[in-house]
Amino acid sequence: MARRGPGRTNEEDERHRHIRRPALSGGVTAAALGTVVIPIEGYTAHLTWWLVLPVAAVSGGFAAWSGARSGHEDGVRAQAVAPDEIVLGT
Repeated sequence: MARRGPGRTNEEDERHRHIRRPALSGGVTAAALGTVVIPIEGYTAHLTWWLVLPVAAVSGGFAAWSGARSGHEDGVRAQAVAPDEIVLGT
């Protein structure tokens, strides 16, 4: 388990930063796309706002979660693989 607080080294902080950054950007991007597309399609289909809004919120939440997980995995993979190494089978 990772140490937290003043006992952590700069190297550990840098590693965690490189893992958090893709997770955050993946979550924000997926949430934005998942939340924006649903109301646009609802508007073109002439649906009422009270039907479209909860669906957009739920889909945005799921999209943010899946984007954050995907970004986290990419960040971990980038930290674990050497620059000249090739990953097969993923």
